[in-house]
Amino acid sequence: MNELMEKIRRELPSAAFRPHPQSALLLIPLLGIIMGGTVWIATALPPWYLALPAAFVIGQAYASLAFLGHETLHGSVFASRRCQTALGFIAFLIFCIPPRLWRLWHNELHHGHTNKTAFDPDAPGHLEEFYHRPWFRWSSRYFALGSGHWLSIFSLFYGLDAQMLMVLTMKPKTGLPRHERTLRMARAESLAIALFWLLFAVWLGIPTAIYCVLIPMAIANFTVMSYIITNHRLRPVDGKDDPLEHSMSVLTLPFFDWLHLNFSHHVEHHFFPQLSWRFTPLVRQGLRKHAPERFEVLPHLEALKRIFQKVPRERI
Repeated sequence: MNELMEKIRRELPSAAFRPHPQSALLLIPLLGIIMGGTVWIATALPPWYLALPAAFVIGQAYASLAFLGHETLHGSVFASRRCQTALGFIAFLIFCIPPRLWRLWHNELHHGHTNKTAFDPDAPGHLEEFYHRPWFRWSSRYFALGSGHWLSIFSLFYGLDAQMLMVLTMKPKTGLPRHERTLRMARAESLAIALFWLLFAVWLGIPTAIYCVLIPMAIANFTVMSYIITNHRLRPVDGKDDPLEHSMSVLTLPFFDWLHLNFSHHVEHHFFPQLSWRFTPLVRQGLRKHAPERFEVLPHLEALKRIFQKVPRERI
């Protein structure tokens, strides 16, 4: 694996491994869409058939912002940790996820222990500890990925926030106790952000808040989760520390790759987490050149179809 990584690294331009602060300029159009759309809905009070498409566009902007936050907190945008934190806070605001939680959950635990059921909060088997809770046992029968029930499609609309709550309430056996102070602060920050959205929704009024907050939040969750659930859930758990084994990329339309900052290139991302999204297509070229027999890429819709087919409980 190290040999393959070195081969690909040598073929990449040196600029690929430096921070690219110009990526932060994406904040301007994304925040412009979010703020402009929200103000328009709140002041013009358009009919539902105009407000709904606007809410969808706002939700897509929030999703793109989250992908930018993911890049930023990996260090591919700014070298400064303070700048990373500031942009990351804005990027994940709609999900109520503070940067300190994302760094622990995603950067340290997920990337450090990918698909290891005892440590990776995103690993399918990691949810087993929740099955003794009646509410989770009941809901997993209908809403959990792989349950085979048609209602499970709705899990995409709140999936990232559900994962966040699971991370914040994990049991000691998960390996999180040494980070208890970080978790306590993250819980307080997440609660404060959630309170902000609640007060904002009340200030807008419930009908307007549905289009300005609730629907965009659901669309952002759906968009991000449509990738996240294909990243690792079809791959072996507790295997080797090998991105070609524990991760999977998908093929999507070029427009979506552009809009979602090449998040479909997930094996590539696990090879070089700090690499800018602009260069992950070059990593894909390298993998197809040097490891064509091991590099698996499914069409995005095919991967989603497989995810929602009924699978054994241990893969939920």
